[in-house]
Amino acid sequence: VLVSAEPAFREGQRCNSPYEVSDLLMARPVSSIVDSQGCQLSRRVLQCQYGPGSGVCREARDGACVWHAEENKTDRTSTEVIRAGAGDTCPKVSDSSTQTTGMCKMDKCDVTIGGNPYCSQCSKNDDHLVDGKCVDANTDTTNACTPKSRTADGTCESCAQGYFLHRGGCYQFGGAVGKLICTDPSTSDGSPAAGACTTCALGYFKNPTAAGAAVPPCIACNDTAGFTVSNSAIYKGVANCAACTAPQAGGSGGTATCTACVDGKYGNTCATDCNSSCKSCTGAEPTTCTSCKPDTNPYFKKGDGETGECVAEDACTSTHFPTTTTDGKKICTLCSDAANGGIADCQECSKSGEAVTCSACTTEGKKPNADGAKCVDCTTAGCAKCSDDGVCLQCSADKYLTPTAQCVDDCGKLGGYYADGQRVCQPCSLECAACVDANANQCSACPAGKVLQYTTEGTPANGGSCVNECKAGAGGCETCGAVIGGSRYCSKCGNASQAPLNGNCAANVRTAFCDTITAGVCTQCASRLQRAVYWPPCLPGSEWQAARMCAAEANAADMCKARGRSVQGRRDSSYSCCHG
Repeated sequence: VLVSAEPAFREGQRCNSPYEVSDLLMARPVSSIVDSQGCQLSRRVLQCQYGPGSGVCREARDGACVWHAEENKTDRTSTEVIRAGAGDTCPKVSDSSTQTTGMCKMDKCDVTIGGNPYCSQCSKNDDHLVDGKCVDANTDTTNACTPKSRTADGTCESCAQGYFLHRGGCYQFGGAVGKLICTDPSTSDGSPAAGACTTCALGYFKNPTAAGAAVPPCIACNDTAGFTVSNSAIYKGVANCAACTAPQAGGSGGTATCTACVDGKYGNTCATDCNSSCKSCTGAEPTTCTSCKPDTNPYFKKGDGETGECVAEDACTSTHFPTTTTDGKKICTLCSDAANGGIADCQECSKSGEAVTCSACTTEGKKPNADGAKCVDCTTAGCAKCSDDGVCLQCSADKYLTPTAQCVDDCGKLGGYYADGQRVCQPCSLECAACVDANANQCSACPAGKVLQYTTEGTPANGGSCVNECKAGAGGCETCGAVIGGSRYCSKCGNASQAPLNGNCAANVRTAFCDTITAGVCTQCASRLQRAVYWPPCLPGSEWQAARMCAAEANAADMCKARGRSVQGRRDSSYSCCHG
């Protein structure tokens, strides 16, 4: 249960009973670059700057930053919370003429530290400006701030030991606000010496001027006013700069070298806008992003260097997949990025839910395993997927898997096999010498002593059944003079009005396959069929069988193919034969 407390809550104050204070931490809105004590999150999430022993980040309460008095009892759930919005970090007067103790001048909440505004000049001239807030001089018991000696104006001229000067105020080393400027800790004896900062926080550079109670040790990278050493010597930052290195010490001062701009800007002077798709960048092109906006294209797709482009989730496919890193960044990373959920050696992949499945591997001799969870050794030519022990399970798109786990161009070349719908070679029915599918009526060639009878004469590609070879007097055949692959086919029909069609007697009126029938023999096939194809294959000495029958081109090719031969190239108005 979170209980609101009075705004007067101060760091170190005890919580009301029965609650106990164990740690104090402050939450604040993040900027694009934060110091090393904090965690960098996306813009509208809160950044935590925490006290001793605490590493817990809390969310905003109605958009305001909050201080937390965190409960350290494991059996209690209550935490006391107070709000610390912009008005709490820099309370100010409402007009320029008013002077009120504890209030900043109306237009002087112009120091941004850790994403919050702080005061650079108090409205009451004799107030002390300590840790970004105006306090009554009598309240500053440590005399942290020494006001200007000649004309007090609500700012500090120098600071006591254990404090340092920054933008008109004195900040405590190791304090909740001070450590966001100088990372040096405080010590029990009140050291370090006034202004003697060793390391400035990210977003600040160390003042080249020798340390002193009246010298600010750290200057903000984006502070274009800077610190004036003399009329001609000023050390300053660069507008829109988020990280920088200090200028060289010298009598004429100098400007910091910017190493990182605020979001949306790039260049040495941080004056040029990034491409609209980028949150941060190194150039104007869409491929020079270094981070992405959390809108329509939130995934960072890295290029060859450290920059890349911002893409939508559904555009992160093929060689990449979308994911979120452990620090909350959305990236479109390579399939092989095992550190971020990818698969080692994977070249192409897809993602469903949280699972990444590999479909192709980068390394020669490796293929995805059965479930695509890893790339395994696989040396079979033409294989697309292997088992964990290297046995091919699936061939590439133009190959077929054999019973011995090899990949071939055509299952028919194995003899007695056909390709199923999964591109796997399956055995034909025992009735067939070759086939188009598994059933006995789907043969495309027959063993010796059998002849092929198509299931549907008009669609020979569907195959047929292997029946007994031609016998004179059976099926209306008078002469079985056509021998193909060792099997006899009808060459002349007993009925003068019929003729052999694919080796079997048929009435011409049924299929109109023959233009001229003479005495049971077709002397001129219909134009849709091969003109008077002569069977069987050419004999030695180029002798021709005298038997004639009509056959479609596909039939001729299938018959020849089943016998390991090809259709002969020589063809005239009445001849064609198998060759080989």
